[in-house]
Amino acid sequence: MTKRQIRIEHNLNSTSKSNVWELIGTPHGLARWVADEVEQDGERLVFMWGDSPRNQERREALMQKSVRYGSMRWCWADDDADSYVEISMQKNTLTGQYALVVVDFALPDEVDLIMQLWHDNFKKLRMTSGV
Repeated sequence: MTKRQIRIEHNLNSTSKSNVWELIGTPHGLARWVADEVEQDGERLVFMWGDSPRNQERREALMQKSVRYGSMRWCWADDDADSYVEISMQKNTLTGQYALVVVDFALPDEVDLIMQLWHDNFKKLRMTSGV
């Protein structure tokens, strides 16, 4: 079954490009809202969820693109080659505030689940970072 591209935009309460980049372009920033912990070794990223090694889910990814103050794209090591996750920052020229645009892929019967996951991530982002 073919995966479908999902695009989600989320407005932030931030006019600081360096603060927004910190949240999407660094392991520490991603760990504040996408996973519980993120480690990076060169182009390899490891995302971890859960609080103990016995209950921890780990997922590896390879960074495909990182454009400072622009976007970050990775593909999951256990996923098909045509799928990726990309988070980009866009500035609203009227307000000066930033938005995050997430592109992800899901099977047709998982689209709602993936959309909800990203909305939950955005809630966590607002709670942990105030943006």
